Amino acid sequence: MDGVEYLHSEGVVHRDLKPSNIFMSLHTGHVQKPLHLNLRIGDFGLVSAIAQPNAELPLTPSKAVGTEIYRPPSHYGFPNVKLDVFALGVIAFELLWKFDTRMERVDVLQKVKAGIFPSDFSTKTGDSDGKVEACIRSMLHSDERERPTCAEVRMQIEGILAKEH
Repeated sequence: MDGVEYLHSEGVVHRDLKPSNIFMSLHTGHVQKPLHLNLRIGDFGLVSAIAQPNAELPLTPSKAVGTEIYRPPSHYGFPNVKLDVFALGVIAFELLWKFDTRMERVDVLQKVKAGIFPSDFSTKTGDSDGKVEACIRSMLHSDERERPTCAEVRMQIEGILAKEH
């Protein structure tokens, strides 16, 4: 989330977030934090400036770009941060759900993008109060105006984690 928020603060949207563009490395640190996981975002080939409402230059709506499974079903508007939030929602679901086959993965993710979660999602993921599912659902909202920003998702996640401790 930090990396994506940073990109957005710099006025750009990635437009192709997916697991293969997120890199992990293990960092050996000091005594208090002997191991630390570093996450990096790569492949900036589709990065675009975030459309500004009062831009002086005429803006042209962008065509659908990026990997289809991580893209909202119907986005052909101006590049904005909500595109990346949608992709992060798909990735969050993938991190929590076990797929047995590639075909199952495609089928389940297409349904999740349409708002249809597996009926046993909360049970199998230990999400007893449904807050994790609600967070992911908000990230995948079909109306990007209703989709949260990265900062709002961070607050939701912090609230979920605070209740677990």
